[in-house]
Amino acid sequence: VGLARGCDPKELPGTRTRDGRGRPAVPIAPRTIRREALGEHLGFGAADLVLSRGCAASCGYCCVAAVSNANEAAGGSRHVTGEISWIADEIAELAHQGGRAFHFMDDNLLPLDPAQAVAWLAELRDALQKRRVPRIAFSLQLRADVVTPALADALAELGLARAYIGIDGYTQGQLRAIGRHAPASAGTAAIEMLSSRGVLCVANALIVGPTIRYETIVAEVEGLAAVRHAPVHLLPIEARPGTVYHRRAVARGLGRGEGRRRRGGESLPVRL
Repeated sequence: VGLARGCDPKELPGTRTRDGRGRPAVPIAPRTIRREALGEHLGFGAADLVLSRGCAASCGYCCVAAVSNANEAAGGSRHVTGEISWIADEIAELAHQGGRAFHFMDDNLLPLDPAQAVAWLAELRDALQKRRVPRIAFSLQLRADVVTPALADALAELGLARAYIGIDGYTQGQLRAIGRHAPASAGTAAIEMLSSRGVLCVANALIVGPTIRYETIVAEVEGLAAVRHAPVHLLPIEARPGTVYHRRAVARGLGRGEGRRRRGGESLPVRL
Protein backbone atom coordinates (compact mmCIF):
# COMPACT_ATOMS: atom_id res chain seq x y z
CA VAL A 1 0.00 0.00 0.00
CA GLY A 2 2.83 2.36 0.88
CA LEU A 3 4.56 1.76 -2.44
CA ALA A 4 1.30 2.34 -4.31
CA ARG A 5 1.00 5.67 -2.52
CA GLY A 6 4.47 6.66 -3.71
CA CYS A 7 6.25 6.35 -0.36
CA ASP A 8 10.02 5.97 -0.25
CA PRO A 9 10.73 2.23 0.27
CA LYS A 10 13.37 3.12 2.87
CA GLU A 11 10.64 4.73 4.99
CA LEU A 12 8.47 1.59 5.01
CA PRO A 13 8.83 -1.18 7.61
CA GLY A 14 10.19 -4.56 6.54
CA THR A 15 11.30 -3.54 3.04
CA ARG A 16 14.56 -4.44 1.32
CA THR A 17 15.77 -3.06 -2.01
CA ARG A 18 19.05 -2.83 -3.96
CA ASP A 19 19.57 0.57 -2.30
CA GLY A 20 19.26 -0.76 1.23
CA ARG A 21 16.74 -1.78 3.86
CA GLY A 22 13.76 0.11 5.12
CA ARG A 23 12.62 0.54 8.69
CA PRO A 24 12.56 -2.51 11.01
CA ALA A 25 9.63 -4.86 10.52
CA VAL A 26 6.75 -4.35 12.91
CA PRO A 27 4.55 -6.98 14.59
CA ILE A 28 1.52 -7.87 12.52
CA ALA A 29 -2.08 -8.22 13.55
CA PRO A 30 -3.71 -11.40 12.25
CA ARG A 31 -6.12 -10.72 9.43
CA THR A 32 -7.99 -12.94 7.05
CA ILE A 33 -7.70 -12.65 3.32
CA ARG A 34 -10.94 -10.69 3.35
CA ARG A 35 -13.72 -11.36 0.91
CA GLU A 36 -17.21 -9.91 0.77
CA ALA A 37 -18.44 -13.18 2.25
CA LEU A 38 -16.88 -16.23 3.84
CA GLY A 39 -15.73 -18.96 1.52
CA GLU A 40 -17.09 -22.46 1.77
CA HIS A 41 -15.40 -25.79 2.42
CA LEU A 42 -17.42 -29.01 2.49
CA GLY A 43 -20.53 -26.98 3.24
CA PHE A 44 -18.97 -25.02 6.12
CA GLY A 45 -18.06 -21.35 6.21
CA ALA A 46 -14.32 -21.10 5.60
CA ALA A 47 -11.58 -18.48 5.83
CA ASP A 48 -7.82 -18.25 5.33
CA LEU A 49 -5.69 -16.66 8.03
CA VAL A 50 -2.08 -15.44 8.17
CA LEU A 51 -1.07 -15.22 11.82
CA SER A 52 2.68 -14.74 11.60
CA ARG A 53 5.57 -13.67 9.42
CA GLY A 54 8.95 -15.33 8.92
CA CYS A 55 10.25 -18.54 10.48
CA ALA A 56 12.46 -19.34 13.45
CA ALA A 57 14.09 -22.27 11.62
CA SER A 58 17.06 -22.01 9.23
CA CYS A 59 16.50 -24.66 6.55
CA GLY A 60 19.20 -24.19 3.92
CA TYR A 61 16.94 -24.40 0.85
CA CYS A 62 14.08 -22.21 2.11
CA CYS A 63 13.55 -18.67 0.83
CA VAL A 64 11.50 -17.84 3.95
CA ALA A 65 14.52 -18.73 6.09
CA ALA A 66 16.70 -16.53 3.86
CA VAL A 67 14.38 -13.55 4.35
CA SER A 68 14.25 -14.28 8.10
CA ASN A 69 18.06 -14.38 8.19
CA ALA A 70 18.22 -10.98 6.50
CA ASN A 71 15.66 -9.49 8.87
CA GLU A 72 17.55 -10.85 11.87
CA ALA A 73 20.84 -9.44 10.53
CA ALA A 74 19.16 -6.04 10.24
CA GLY A 75 18.19 -6.16 13.90
CA GLY A 76 14.65 -7.52 13.47
CA SER A 77 13.05 -10.78 14.55
CA ARG A 78 13.19 -14.02 12.61
CA HIS A 79 9.61 -14.88 13.43
CA VAL A 80 6.79 -12.51 14.43
CA THR A 81 3.48 -13.97 15.58
CA GLY A 82 0.32 -12.04 16.37
CA GLU A 83 -0.69 -11.88 20.02
CA ILE A 84 -3.05 -14.60 21.19
CA SER A 85 -5.77 -12.04 21.96
CA TRP A 86 -5.66 -10.73 18.37
CA ILE A 87 -5.79 -14.22 16.92
CA ALA A 88 -8.67 -15.27 19.18
CA ASP A 89 -10.62 -12.09 18.38
CA GLU A 90 -10.24 -12.68 14.66
CA ILE A 91 -11.31 -16.33 14.82
CA ALA A 92 -14.21 -15.43 17.11
CA GLU A 93 -15.46 -12.72 14.75
CA LEU A 94 -15.35 -15.07 11.77
CA ALA A 95 -16.89 -17.95 13.72
CA HIS A 96 -19.81 -15.76 14.75
CA GLN A 97 -20.31 -14.99 11.04
CA GLY A 98 -20.55 -18.72 10.36
CA GLY A 99 -16.91 -19.64 9.85
CA ARG A 100 -16.05 -23.15 10.99
CA ALA A 101 -13.13 -24.19 8.74
CA PHE A 102 -9.91 -22.18 8.93
CA HIS A 103 -6.71 -22.58 6.96
CA PHE A 104 -3.66 -21.14 8.70
CA MET A 105 -1.43 -20.17 5.79
CA ASP A 106 1.70 -19.44 7.83
CA ASP A 107 5.02 -20.92 6.76
CA ASN A 108 5.64 -22.14 10.30
CA LEU A 109 3.19 -20.94 12.92
CA LEU A 110 4.16 -22.93 16.02
CA PRO A 111 7.28 -22.43 18.16
CA LEU A 112 10.09 -24.88 17.36
CA ASP A 113 10.24 -26.13 20.95
CA PRO A 114 7.47 -28.74 21.48
CA ALA A 115 6.75 -27.65 25.07
CA GLN A 116 6.41 -24.01 24.00
CA ALA A 117 4.15 -25.07 21.13
CA VAL A 118 1.88 -26.99 23.53
CA ALA A 119 1.71 -23.96 25.84
CA TRP A 120 0.88 -21.65 22.90
CA LEU A 121 -1.97 -23.92 21.79
CA ALA A 122 -3.32 -24.15 25.36
CA GLU A 123 -3.37 -20.35 25.60
CA LEU A 124 -5.19 -20.09 22.28
CA ARG A 125 -7.70 -22.76 23.35
CA ASP A 126 -8.46 -20.87 26.58
CA ALA A 127 -8.83 -17.58 24.69
CA LEU A 128 -11.29 -19.14 22.23
CA GLN A 129 -13.30 -20.70 25.04
CA LYS A 130 -13.46 -17.34 26.80
CA ARG A 131 -14.95 -15.86 23.62
CA ARG A 132 -17.46 -18.73 23.34
CA VAL A 133 -16.16 -19.80 19.94
CA PRO A 134 -17.99 -22.93 18.77
CA ARG A 135 -16.14 -26.02 17.64
CA ILE A 136 -13.89 -25.24 14.66
CA ALA A 137 -11.66 -27.21 12.30
CA PHE A 138 -8.37 -25.94 10.95
CA SER A 139 -5.39 -26.92 8.84
CA LEU A 140 -1.79 -25.77 8.92
CA GLN A 141 1.78 -26.52 7.90
CA LEU A 142 3.74 -28.33 10.57
CA ARG A 143 7.37 -29.30 11.08
CA ALA A 144 7.73 -33.02 11.70
CA ASP A 145 10.33 -32.65 14.45
CA VAL A 146 8.07 -30.51 16.66
CA VAL A 147 5.36 -33.19 16.92
CA THR A 148 5.20 -35.06 20.22
CA PRO A 149 2.29 -37.01 21.72
CA ALA A 150 1.43 -34.00 23.88
CA LEU A 151 1.47 -31.65 20.89
CA ALA A 152 -0.60 -34.06 18.80
CA ASP A 153 -3.17 -34.18 21.62
CA ALA A 154 -3.26 -30.38 21.88
CA LEU A 155 -3.69 -29.93 18.12
CA ALA A 156 -6.47 -32.52 17.91
CA GLU A 157 -8.26 -30.98 20.89
CA LEU A 158 -8.18 -27.55 19.28
CA GLY A 159 -9.63 -28.91 16.04
CA LEU A 160 -6.77 -29.81 13.69
CA ALA A 161 -8.30 -31.65 10.74
CA ARG A 162 -5.49 -31.55 8.18
CA ALA A 163 -1.73 -31.10 8.50
CA TYR A 164 0.86 -30.61 5.79
CA ILE A 165 3.89 -32.25 7.38
CA GLY A 166 7.22 -30.77 6.33
CA ILE A 167 9.45 -33.84 6.17
CA ASP A 168 11.60 -32.91 3.14
CA GLY A 169 13.98 -35.84 3.49
CA TYR A 170 13.74 -39.51 4.44
CA THR A 171 17.47 -40.16 4.90
CA GLN A 172 19.98 -38.42 7.13
CA GLY A 173 22.18 -37.55 4.16
CA GLN A 174 19.36 -35.77 2.35
CA LEU A 175 18.39 -33.82 5.46
CA ARG A 176 21.98 -32.69 5.97
CA ALA A 177 22.24 -31.61 2.32
CA ILE A 178 19.26 -29.27 2.61
CA GLY A 179 20.07 -27.90 6.05
CA ARG A 180 17.56 -29.82 8.14
CA HIS A 181 18.61 -31.24 11.49
CA ALA A 182 15.68 -33.49 12.33
CA PRO A 183 16.20 -37.26 12.54
CA ALA A 184 15.03 -39.14 9.45
CA SER A 185 12.43 -40.96 11.56
CA ALA A 186 10.70 -37.73 12.68
CA GLY A 187 8.46 -37.55 9.63
CA THR A 188 6.88 -40.97 9.83
CA ALA A 189 6.57 -40.66 13.62
CA ALA A 190 4.69 -37.36 13.27
CA ILE A 191 2.31 -38.86 10.71
CA GLU A 192 1.60 -41.85 12.95
CA MET A 193 0.89 -39.66 15.99
CA LEU A 194 -1.45 -37.31 14.14
CA SER A 195 -3.25 -39.83 11.94
CA SER A 196 -4.01 -42.00 14.98
CA ARG A 197 -5.85 -38.97 16.37
CA GLY A 198 -7.98 -38.54 13.26
CA VAL A 199 -5.90 -35.88 11.51
CA LEU A 200 -5.51 -36.14 7.74
CA CYS A 201 -1.81 -35.79 6.99
CA VAL A 202 -0.10 -34.85 3.74
CA ALA A 203 3.68 -35.16 3.55
CA ASN A 204 6.30 -33.90 1.14
CA ALA A 205 9.52 -35.26 -0.34
CA LEU A 206 12.23 -33.17 -1.99
CA ILE A 207 13.56 -35.77 -4.40
CA VAL A 208 15.34 -34.01 -7.27
CA GLY A 209 17.63 -30.98 -7.10
CA PRO A 210 20.88 -29.51 -8.42
CA THR A 211 23.10 -31.29 -5.89
CA ILE A 212 21.16 -34.56 -5.71
CA ARG A 213 22.78 -37.74 -7.05
CA TYR A 214 21.20 -40.95 -8.32
CA GLU A 215 22.13 -42.83 -5.15
CA THR A 216 20.38 -40.20 -3.02
CA ILE A 217 17.20 -40.45 -5.08
CA VAL A 218 17.15 -44.24 -4.71
CA ALA A 219 17.59 -43.98 -0.94
CA GLU A 220 14.85 -41.37 -0.66
CA VAL A 221 12.39 -43.45 -2.69
CA GLU A 222 13.13 -46.43 -0.46
CA GLY A 223 12.52 -44.22 2.57
CA LEU A 224 9.04 -43.39 1.28
CA ALA A 225 8.04 -47.00 1.94
CA ALA A 226 7.85 -46.15 5.65
CA VAL A 227 5.02 -43.64 5.07
CA ARG A 228 1.79 -45.53 5.70
CA HIS A 229 -0.95 -43.03 6.42
CA ALA A 230 -0.36 -39.99 4.21
CA PRO A 231 -0.16 -39.10 0.53
CA VAL A 232 3.26 -37.72 -0.37
CA HIS A 233 3.75 -34.58 -2.44
CA LEU A 234 6.89 -35.02 -4.58
CA LEU A 235 8.72 -31.74 -5.18
CA PRO A 236 11.99 -30.63 -6.77
CA ILE A 237 14.48 -28.72 -4.65
CA GLU A 238 14.70 -25.20 -6.04
CA ALA A 239 17.99 -23.42 -5.44
CA ARG A 240 16.53 -20.00 -4.72
CA PRO A 241 18.79 -16.94 -4.66
CA GLY A 242 19.67 -15.82 -1.16
CA THR A 243 19.49 -19.30 0.36
CA VAL A 244 22.38 -21.34 1.72
CA TYR A 245 21.50 -24.09 -0.75
CA HIS A 246 21.78 -21.69 -3.68
CA ARG A 247 25.21 -20.49 -2.54
CA ARG A 248 26.43 -24.08 -2.26
CA ALA A 249 25.08 -24.93 -5.70
CA VAL A 250 26.79 -21.90 -7.23
CA ALA A 251 30.06 -22.74 -5.47
CA ARG A 252 29.94 -26.18 -7.10
CA GLY A 253 29.46 -24.66 -10.52
CA LEU A 254 25.78 -25.61 -10.72
CA GLY A 255 24.32 -22.13 -10.82
CA ARG A 256 24.66 -18.73 -12.41
CA GLY A 257 26.02 -16.69 -9.59
CA GLU A 258 23.85 -13.69 -8.86
CA GLY A 259 20.66 -15.68 -9.22
CA ARG A 260 18.80 -13.17 -11.36
CA ARG A 261 19.46 -11.98 -14.88
CA ARG A 262 17.90 -9.34 -17.10
CA ARG A 263 16.34 -9.83 -20.48
CA GLY A 264 14.28 -7.15 -22.13
CA GLY A 265 13.78 -5.42 -18.81
CA GLU A 266 12.29 -8.55 -17.22
CA SER A 267 13.82 -10.11 -14.13
CA LEU A 268 14.03 -13.88 -14.42
CA PRO A 269 14.95 -16.47 -11.76
CA VAL A 270 18.17 -18.39 -12.10
CA ARG A 271 17.98 -21.77 -13.83
CA LEU A 272 20.13 -24.52 -12.36
